[in-house]
Amino acid sequence: KLQFLYFIVTATRYMGKVGKEKHKEYTGEPRKDKEEDGGTKKYRHKASPPNTPPSADGEDWEYSWEAVALALLICVGSGVMWLQHRTRGVKDPKWKEIVATFRPSLARQVEKRGEKVPAAPLMEEAALFLSEELGSRLQSSPDLIRQTAHDEGGAVPSRRVVQEVEFYSEFIIPSGVSTIDLRQRMNGRGFELLLHAKDSTPEYFVAFSPSRRLAVLSIVDSSCYTDFLDTLEHPPVPFLLTEVQAAAHKDIAQMAQSIVSNLRSTLLELFVPQNYQITIVGHGVGSGVGALVAVLLKEECNIKNVKACCVAPPACVDKLTALSSRSYITSVVHRSDAVPRSTLPSIKLLAGLVGGVASSLYSGGASKTRPQLLTILRDAQSSVQLDTPSLYVPGSVLYIYLNSTGTYSGSLSDGTLSLLRHFEITSTILSDHQLSSYELALRQLLARLPPDDPSWHWCGSSPPARGASLSPAEGRDLSE
Repeated sequence: KLQFLYFIVTATRYMGKVGKEKHKEYTGEPRKDKEEDGGTKKYRHKASPPNTPPSADGEDWEYSWEAVALALLICVGSGVMWLQHRTRGVKDPKWKEIVATFRPSLARQVEKRGEKVPAAPLMEEAALFLSEELGSRLQSSPDLIRQTAHDEGGAVPSRRVVQEVEFYSEFIIPSGVSTIDLRQRMNGRGFELLLHAKDSTPEYFVAFSPSRRLAVLSIVDSSCYTDFLDTLEHPPVPFLLTEVQAAAHKDIAQMAQSIVSNLRSTLLELFVPQNYQITIVGHGVGSGVGALVAVLLKEECNIKNVKACCVAPPACVDKLTALSSRSYITSVVHRSDAVPRSTLPSIKLLAGLVGGVASSLYSGGASKTRPQLLTILRDAQSSVQLDTPSLYVPGSVLYIYLNSTGTYSGSLSDGTLSLLRHFEITSTILSDHQLSSYELALRQLLARLPPDDPSWHWCGSSPPARGASLSPAEGRDLSE
């Protein structure tokens, strides 16, 4: 729309410019002029003296037919471009960004199946087609997401769960924040900054509040999503030194072990003797690292008061660990966020879908593809090996989605939820991962939730407002 408006403005300015130039060539022709007569504007024609320049108010010029014809041509051409953009959507930069993000991973999976990688325009059209199919499916069944989550055991989250997630999300910071600014932020929240490992990979900091007996370890997400996609083909590795069998994403496990090795003595000597609640927070890959740090502190260091609040975490642990950590890890997934759904089986399934739809579009057009979509899906599913090692989102999962009325609803489940086991191809598949999108969704969801049971309370009073302090050590586990 803005491009269309820009062309109209440009055409209008060009008409005025050419009209003024033409007026200079015909200075002897009559022109319009206006004068004030008793407060009423009147117009009269008068002959222009020779070599009279146009007046400064810009009204002493007339349109030339050449300018009008060119302006109409520009407007019609831009209108066609805009209409094509609206109807086909292939030129939408969002789809180009989505295809550019997933193309290397999809290309590897398509080539492994011995097929030819679809051209980028075909991949864009295939992604758009799958998005339209999902949209029409949700339109015909507006309660599909809610019903699916309910059928798989999902429950409506309580206000205290959402409040706690919202509170801890305020400790998530972007990379590059200086230690001075970070200390000021923490002081503003009533916390003291203990350390800031700015040069570590990943970056992290520890803040604590003696009055609340609460210590927060925040892990910064400084990774690139495309780099994370490149690591999905690495097989899961064991990451616990105990008898408990646990496997995790290789790179994320290494980063978590490094952080625990650096902080083990600090946490055990400073916070555990004083019965501090230790909560690990993070966003994106940083939240995946935080989840594994919580597991390591719980299982290897035998620290009881450990929790983790993971915003947009990747699927990074095996199924057993994901389910056994529900009592102390809470993960949040917003709508069609691609990061929690990025597993090797889901990439293979997406490659089969995009490749099949692109091939059908190339051979028969979209009209012939719709009846074949179920066949394409079955073929894609058959290409995914059932014994492929798969990872899951850790802990209890708060899944936030838009309901049939266009407002946010939530379901409290776990990483086995089928809605998290495959990609939802929408135009917001990447933007849903942004921290600002999560914060907005949490606020709107919290505004819609009814009050909790008054028999449960926060430290002998009512639940705190946004930005207020919590004492999680006196609260119940999130899984209850």
